[in-house]
This record gives sequence, C-alpha cells and structure tokens, in this order.
Amino acid sequence: MEQAVTYETGHAADESITDILSSRDYLTEILAKDLEQKLDVLDEENNMLLYALAGISRNSENPINIVTSSSSSSGKSFTMKTALSLLPEGSVIQLSSATKQSFFYAHPDTYTGKVLFIEEADGLKSVLYSIRIMASEGVLSLQTVGMNDKGERIGQTKQINTRLAIMLSTTDATIKLDDETRNRFLVLSGNESTELTAKIIQRNIEKHSLSRSKYHDERKKTIDKHRAFLSAFNPIKVYCENISPEDIYLNSTDIVSRRRITPYLSVIKTIAYTRQYQRQIYHDGDTEYILTAREDIELANRLLKDLFSKEQEPLTGMTKTFYEALLSFVNDNRKDIPYKDFLFTERSVRESLRTWGNTQVFYYLKELERLGFIVRINGR
Repeated sequence: MEQAVTYETGHAADESITDILSSRDYLTEILAKDLEQKLDVLDEENNMLLYALAGISRNSENPINIVTSSSSSSGKSFTMKTALSLLPEGSVIQLSSATKQSFFYAHPDTYTGKVLFIEEADGLKSVLYSIRIMASEGVLSLQTVGMNDKGERIGQTKQINTRLAIMLSTTDATIKLDDETRNRFLVLSGNESTELTAKIIQRNIEKHSLSRSKYHDERKKTIDKHRAFLSAFNPIKVYCENISPEDIYLNSTDIVSRRRITPYLSVIKTIAYTRQYQRQIYHDGDTEYILTAREDIELANRLLKDLFSKEQEPLTGMTKTFYEALLSFVNDNRKDIPYKDFLFTERSVRESLRTWGNTQVFYYLKELERLGFIVRINGR
C-alpha cells in the first residue's frame, strides 16, 4: 500500500513513496542527503551506502556480507547501527559475541532473510568457520546422535537456513581474516582521520545546544521515513545486463577475482533493486524481473573502487595512512642507519605521532606487524 511522506524540503503531503522513488534515486538523492544533517553520519558516505545495500540485500540470492575492522572509538559501530536502524523492524539479529555451536540451537528459519550483526566481535576467531559457511553455503549442518522410536542410536542432521546478510565489526588487530573469509566479505575500515575527529567533537557540542534541542525527535522521524521507503520495495528478481569484465574493478589475472565477482555483482544488482520504480518490469511466466543498467555499475564502481582497485595494494585505508606517517617518523630519526637496522619503540611512535591516539598506534603497529611491514624485537 502506498504511503504518504512529507519532506521539510517541500514535497507535497499527498506525494506517495512510490511517486518519489519513481523520480529520485533512493541511495544518492534521498539517503545520502540525510547522512550528515539528519543522521549524524559524517564523512562516511561510501561505508554507509554499502551497509545500507547489505541490509537491503538480506533476502536476495547472494546477500552482501561486510566486516569492518578499525580501532576502538573510530565510530564504526555507530555508522553500522545507523544503517541497520533504517531497515524494517525485525530485520536485524544483533549479537555481542557468539560461540561455534550457538547458531545450531536456533530454529531452522531464524536467520532467513535477516541481517546478522555481530558487534565488537573480539570472539570472531571461534565462530569464523561457521560464519564463512553461513556466508557461502546458505545453510549450516550439524550431525548429532539421537534415538529412534525403538530406542536405537541413530545419526541425525540438523540444518539451519542461513540465507542472510552478515555484518561484523571488530577492533582486534590480531585477527587475520583468511583468504577464504575475505573472498566472501567486503572488508571495510572506518575513517580515523583527525579532521573527522574534529567534526565529530563539533557536532556533539551542537547536539547539546538549544538550536538542536529536538535532535532526537528529528532523528527518529528521519529513521521512520527511511523505514517506510525500504518497506516500499517489492520482491523482484534482478538480472545483470551488458556488464563486461572491463567495466568493473577486478583484475582477471588475479585468481581470487573468481570469488570476488559474486559480491561485486551483488552490489550492482542491489543498487538496481533500489531503482525498481524507475525500470521497465519484464515477465517470465509468473516471475517479474528488472535488468541492471550502466548507472548501477557506475555507482558500484564508486563504492568499491578502494576495495577492488585494478590491483589490490598491500596496504589500504587508514593502515596505509598510518604506515606513511610511521615511515616519515623513521626517515626523520634514522639518519644514516639502514632501515633494517633502525629500532624504535611504541612509546617513541606515540610521542612523535601525536595526532594519533594511543589505541590507534597500538592497533596499527599490530596490523603492520601482522602484514610483515615491521618486526617486533624482544617485545619492544
């Protein structure tokens, strides 16, 4: 049923959601416009749109799965929770942690069509295998021993349907996501720049001012508005049309592109899904479907460029930024000492890189050590 929405920007009260979605793009013209002023998501548009797409894809054949890894207090959980709050009620299952066996105690359809959000997943290692199976197979199977009517022991198989979108956040830099896991997830990092920190401080000051005394009411109205928009999308199949390998940021010489193409296409198809009111609807018997278009590929490329560049760099995002700052510190202090012989301590880095917090320094030194860019000597 069509619902009426009134915008502060002047939309008529009798303009239905479907009317709006027929003329405006939900992701770039509706959601993106509300991020900073109404949802307080600052300088995180790409991540926010990918989180939203993951939530929207939860009922699709190949849902989008995301893991976000960055240091504590970086704001990753706030952005993820904001995106998930826009989904219709009952769409999200949120866990603070999980064990390997916990998923098998659920009803077989508990997770179907949901978003599983594990926040601050420091226990990620213990469930990594189960999560990977959930992401790739769409079902978890557990073989147990039970009794039949005659009292005889028999093998029993319990299956849990797991066609769902998975979103994880973690601050544990020691977690090494193996290639099998990375190939099934979009691996994002939060914006930890000093510029964003300054903007967040300023925004929080403003939230406590008289001029924004109605902030919480306005934010709730915005969330309710987006829930109405997302509830208006109809189940419809999406097929890829006119996409060639040259159109996307995957390297055909890299064998892992064979696995990464699936989440890439899922992003493109989910973007098209949000534009269903602007597309011609085709019929194949009783099945309705729409086709992807050039503008869907262009938006997907914009969102995924840093993740799937024409060849993945060994360092990306804030890890790369920190490494560049660390390299400048080393060059300023090593003088004629060869790189391989120059020693430094975590304390000396903290004292030199004062724009980086203590937690960030600890986190990124651990990450660079894990990736083999630096080597720890004698616990220093």
